[in-house]
Amino acid sequence: MPLLLWPALYNGFPLVFSDTGTYISQLIERHLGWDRPPFYSLFLLLLGWGKSLWPPVMVQAIFTAWLITRVRRTIIPQMGAAYDFGIIGILAIATALPWATGEIMPDLFTPLMVLGLFLLAFDPNLQKAENALLILTLAGMMTFHLTNLPIYFGLCLTVLALARWIGMMMPWRLIMAAPVLSILALGAVNLIGTGIPSISPYGATFYLARLLADGPARETLAQDCPHEDWALCHYQKEIPDSADAFLWMNSSPLYRAGGPKRLIVQTKKIIRLTLAEHPASAFDGPVARCVEILGGVISGFIQPRESALARRWRLHHGEA
Repeated sequence: MPLLLWPALYNGFPLVFSDTGTYISQLIERHLGWDRPPFYSLFLLLLGWGKSLWPPVMVQAIFTAWLITRVRRTIIPQMGAAYDFGIIGILAIATALPWATGEIMPDLFTPLMVLGLFLLAFDPNLQKAENALLILTLAGMMTFHLTNLPIYFGLCLTVLALARWIGMMMPWRLIMAAPVLSILALGAVNLIGTGIPSISPYGATFYLARLLADGPARETLAQDCPHEDWALCHYQKEIPDSADAFLWMNSSPLYRAGGPKRLIVQTKKIIRLTLAEHPASAFDGPVARCVEILGGVISGFIQPRESALARRWRLHHGEA
């Protein structure tokens, strides 16, 4: 376990990110944010009792080590347990894994979800207790971060294709139990907290930000604002080029116009009209980015590009 926490131990405190404060505060201050579910906050609160962040990262490290060991036993069962220390040691030194396990952020659980799904699908030696643990933890991982649920379904399609190729029967009841539990949990907590039985009541805001950054939603505003009373119509010329700037800058028109929660009905209508009026433009942007990212992954190099938000921050602080 110390190997997977060495950056945090060296730092003298678990690693944090700009979003960490929100995850810590959601349940302590009893508020439900518009942009993320409260389940990772619950994880932190139950383990640390609102007093320490060390128990959560210790559990993250222990669970990570167990998953890695279990996957190794499935793939290379003839290797002894001593090899596990070597594998974890290499990962701790040569990869970013210990930085993720020692950080108070749910991002770690996306790659762990991949390992957990692999075990459910391809390890026939799992005991009932291990299956139950995996299903519950996978469900938890999908509630920790909203992107994990669609990623899991995408991985299931990959497993389905692989199973057909090798002629292997998959335990689909076990595999699908986790997302069903996560959907029920997300729907229930949003129904209680917002009155909306939805996985992500305000998730459409992220898509609007993307459509504005790519351009088609700007065309919708320019075309329909003369006869629509949308709050964003008053800020058309001030909408930033970057989706991140639109979502997170305090001075963004998103917040000046009323905020994600208050604007959600208008947000959904703008998206519907954009998809109806400019379907090709709405489709081109995501496809172009996917091709760019996949090309970078295949070539082993992704050219970094400065975002509009970073550029504005640099110019505001007088840096050339």
